[in-house]
Amino acid sequence: TILIDNGSVGGDVHGGQTAGGGSASNNAISVLQNGQVGGSLTGGSLQGTGDASHNTILIDNGSVGGDIYGGQTAGGGSASNNTIAVVQGGQVGGDLVGGSLQGTGDASHNTILINDGSVGGDIYGGQTAEGGSATGNSIIIGRQATLPTSTRLFGGTAGGSAVAAHGSGNTLFIDNWQGTVDRVAGFGNLHFVLPAPGTAEAGIPMLTVSNAQADDFDGTTVTAQLPDIITGGRAHLGETFELVHDDSLAIAKAHASSLISLQHGYAVLYDGTIVNSNDSIYIRIDGSRPNPRAGALTEARIGAAGLLNQGGDLVAGAALREARSAARQTEGTGWSAFATIYGGTASLTTETDVTTRGLSLVTGLARHAETAWLDVLVGAFFEAGYGSLNTTREVTGTTIQGSGDTRYTGGGLLARIDLTQGLLRGLYVEGSGRAGEVATTWDSEDLLDNLDRPADYDLTTPYYGGHAGLGYRLPMGETWTLDLYGKYLFTHQDGQDTGINGDNIHFDAVDSSRLRLGARLDGSILSSASVYMGAAWEYEYLGTARAASRTSDMGIPSTAMTGSSALFELGLAVTPATTPLRLDLALEGAAGTRRSIGGRVQLVYEF
Repeated sequence: TILIDNGSVGGDVHGGQTAGGGSASNNAISVLQNGQVGGSLTGGSLQGTGDASHNTILIDNGSVGGDIYGGQTAGGGSASNNTIAVVQGGQVGGDLVGGSLQGTGDASHNTILINDGSVGGDIYGGQTAEGGSATGNSIIIGRQATLPTSTRLFGGTAGGSAVAAHGSGNTLFIDNWQGTVDRVAGFGNLHFVLPAPGTAEAGIPMLTVSNAQADDFDGTTVTAQLPDIITGGRAHLGETFELVHDDSLAIAKAHASSLISLQHGYAVLYDGTIVNSNDSIYIRIDGSRPNPRAGALTEARIGAAGLLNQGGDLVAGAALREARSAARQTEGTGWSAFATIYGGTASLTTETDVTTRGLSLVTGLARHAETAWLDVLVGAFFEAGYGSLNTTREVTGTTIQGSGDTRYTGGGLLARIDLTQGLLRGLYVEGSGRAGEVATTWDSEDLLDNLDRPADYDLTTPYYGGHAGLGYRLPMGETWTLDLYGKYLFTHQDGQDTGINGDNIHFDAVDSSRLRLGARLDGSILSSASVYMGAAWEYEYLGTARAASRTSDMGIPSTAMTGSSALFELGLAVTPATTPLRLDLALEGAAGTRRSIGGRVQLVYEF
């Protein structure tokens, strides 16, 4: 490691050097803060054949009078995977060469970056003798780079001539830069990052080539992308950019797709055309539309809603029944404790796949009271839940998978009133209210923005909800009872804004509104045991997760769990006569829009 920081060296600098072969690799040289090198600078140098790879050179507000080589050998071998960066006012008087071999070998996968810096000579990704390889190199010319019009850019050369563009894998990136060079050759790809709005000088091509040779662009593909940030939303709509201008007409051999879709952030696709007019290649942005892949962002919100509904079902069902049973067993002694837990897996949608696996817990205190006509239950509870999330979305033959988790904590009140006398004996009403906080994390390696950055987010929002029910318990003989009921269940999950790699995403609130009609039959099979079984139909009226990008003012495809589901339960309750213990085990599931299976357990020891 060599650091020149606000100091000077009059001659040459070598990170590593051998008089013969061997290795001069993994060296690092930095010239910073007005540091000066009068001669040339080489990351790794061999006087024979060997390895001069993986060297790093940084010129950051410093200067080098001569040439810079990432790796160099006087024979063959390898000078690959070297990196040279000239940035923040850095200056280089000579050439930049990622990897250079005087013999036959591999000068590939080198990277050269010039951004807000200046270079006085030519730029080569890799150099090798005839028969060698100079492929997969990248040269990046960024905004405010300064190059003389005599500069030549080569992805790679072999035997002193530019390598064939086709199949070379060499890429020239022009990132928000406008300028003229003498020649561009040996690049399989010319990739342009369009200027940010307001930064381009009108009427000037991004890249002008003044002395192109006939086959320099034969086999070259021209592509483009939007800048990282577009201030003010869809600012490039209707604009035309001249990407390349070449009066010699050599650019006519380059391949440029006629129809394109450019992605910006995660949410928007810009549709346009790239046209090769023989002396120039143009891009025009014609319109924008939502990116269908971005709908994957909304799926975890459905997962969170599904877990909250799982907790709401536990409150409105087993927890309320357990609270009633516990309070009746200890009538007259004040408040009684109750608890129940459910664990299972659920697939919540049909158009996509949103699957949760998790647990929900409800525990609290309840009290029972009787009058001449009424049986009254009131209670308060604490609730918590945790679930893992797996999401899958198919878009035009592409699978977008994501994973994460969601968890909630909260509390609430519950109540039930039964009529015990008169013609309506067996009729009851019930209800609950709950509120708390739900946190959701999600990420996907398949959903990428225009800079190939994976999407991820972490949301924490309030939630609230509750249910109201009406039922009738009809005796069926001495030991069996049929419970006919209808319930309305509601859950609200607040919206939130979050930034995902510079894209400001707004998530709307998610509301779940469900109507459930069902029947439950329970009865004793032994003096200490009873069984129950139930079935219900449920319809989700809302249950839609929506989002939009505030950065691009573009909506994001939604995910919904709307639709019908059939529910079932089968359980066994055991209360041994000799011990103050009560055990309740149940299997619960659903089919239809919601497809779930899980188990519930209640174990109570009465003091």
